[in-house]
Amino acid sequence: MTVEPGSGPRVLVVNDDPGVRDLLAYILRPWGYRAVAAEPAGALASAESWRGGPDLLLIDLEMTGVSAIALARTFVRRWPGVSILFLSGRGEDLSDSERAAVGGAGVLPKPFDIENMRSRIAAVVEERNRREMGDLVGPVDDLGEGSCVSRYRLLLAEDHEGMRRRMRRMLEPNHDVVGEVADGAAVTDAVRDLQPDILLLDITMPSMNGFEVLRQLARESTPVKVLFVTQHADPVYVEEARRSGAAGYVLKTQLRTDLAPAIQQVGEGGSYISASLRGPGFQPAPSRP
Repeated sequence: MTVEPGSGPRVLVVNDDPGVRDLLAYILRPWGYRAVAAEPAGALASAESWRGGPDLLLIDLEMTGVSAIALARTFVRRWPGVSILFLSGRGEDLSDSERAAVGGAGVLPKPFDIENMRSRIAAVVEERNRREMGDLVGPVDDLGEGSCVSRYRLLLAEDHEGMRRRMRRMLEPNHDVVGEVADGAAVTDAVRDLQPDILLLDITMPSMNGFEVLRQLARESTPVKVLFVTQHADPVYVEEARRSGAAGYVLKTQLRTDLAPAIQQVGEGGSYISASLRGPGFQPAPSRP
């Protein structure tokens, strides 16, 4: 398998029919996508060839002897930010349980309508980029309600430059942003070198996702408090953050209202979770000093 060169969105086409998957990849490339076709058994290996994994998984729902839902869930666990579109002869008839299992993925009905496919894929990729770049956070001229009292040394671990700029602009009037990291594999070294009080960590990162980074920090007993700043509102991610030892979890869509109090509470040794995600209570693992 050869990864297509270029800088467009990365699309992995998974189908048990080699003719169909190769045709779809061929159609997608002139539209600006780095499209790769893969058989189900080799899908994960193909995706690993991309630094950071695929942006979009285009997977047939009716493959013989293969559970597309199970395979898609594996992708979501490995790359939490991946978008998914299923190809299905059932049209749009995806069950609620199937959608929930993979984060509300959409469906492209078969037989394919080329223009519909083009517009649907473009819409999914645009929405993913919009979430990742933080277009939903609203104005960022100040911190809004709950300005922080204590000043902390902060390290930003976020792969999108636009989001890092927004966060730095929000934070610098009240805190010292000691550095920025765009790749998960570089976070541990940056924490060790820069010695921040709090690491603001995205979940979807190239090379290593945020959960893997947090576990690496724990293995090496690196002294830093971790606050996830992410687009992922699924309770599964919140629970994984708790189990991994995070002190807080803030949604990118709620930065203006939640980031300032989250930093304050985490910095003081407490915990914080965005209000829209709060259940019976967010109890982090014991904080590292």
